[in-house]
Amino acid sequence: MRCLGGGASTRELMTRMGHSSSRAALIYQHMTSDRDRAIADRLGAMIRDGGGGASG
Repeated sequence: MRCLGGGASTRELMTRMGHSSSRAALIYQHMTSDRDRAIADRLGAMIRDGGGGASG
């Protein structure tokens, strides 16, 4: 799982923020509507380009 902003993983954030559990780290992650749109756009592009990963 990648974190918002700088692209840090949950484990990297846990270490940086001093959290002992991923649950504690996840509580402090907040998603903005702009970031949500950027993620949706990127996933949409991956699917359109055939890089969606799953094959049917």
